[in-house]
Amino acid sequence: MNKIAHAKAAPSQPLKRTSRDAEAELLHLESILTYLAGAHADARPLASGFTSEYWQARVGALESGHMLLAAQRVRLVALKAMADSLSAPSVVAVTDIRQFAA
Repeated sequence: MNKIAHAKAAPSQPLKRTSRDAEAELLHLESILTYLAGAHADARPLASGFTSEYWQARVGALESGHMLLAAQRVRLVALKAMADSLSAPSVVAVTDIRQFAA
């Protein structure tokens, strides 16, 4: 095998998965994070063990491991914001605390 063929056969960086492969992961993360960050904030305890850091890592892995289209990158930005919002205290919890304090 000559040097040119060998260089093509052994890329220095791992190959990224296609944007088509990313679509299923995007849909899954959008579904879960929308559920957790949205009106169902009380469901957060059900996801114990899955911290905001876990979801941020999942979104980061999607970004680094796939070749994303422009529209998918826009969706990824929204997913990052949703994952970040999971670490913020929920309004429901604050409202409940105020009721007990009265």
